Amino acid sequence: DGTTIETIDPNDPSVSKMLQDELRKSEHTDTRRQEEQLRSMTVQEKMLLLLKLLRDRVKVEAVIGNDAHARNLRLLAYCLKAGNDEERQTLIKDVMGNSLDA
Repeated sequence: DGTTIETIDPNDPSVSKMLQDELRKSEHTDTRRQEEQLRSMTVQEKMLLLLKLLRDRVKVEAVIGNDAHARNLRLLAYCLKAGNDEERQTLIKDVMGNSLDA
């Protein structure tokens, strides 16, 4: 359908350096300010934040991983974007084959 999914290679030295730089930047943020923001959030806001963080983590795992778990996450993402059940079934059979029980 023309959707482009970008991936990065963590083994590439330039990508690795960029990731390390971003990690260092994020470690230097003001933790007191973050703690104060968390204290002032309602339970619903905290749950929404956790769901957003989980979504982002799943995206990263799907992009970076090369194992079966990452493959399944990518398949799940494609299935969520599929227009109907027939497209989902076709995607699953293309990736998983006929090993699934009917």
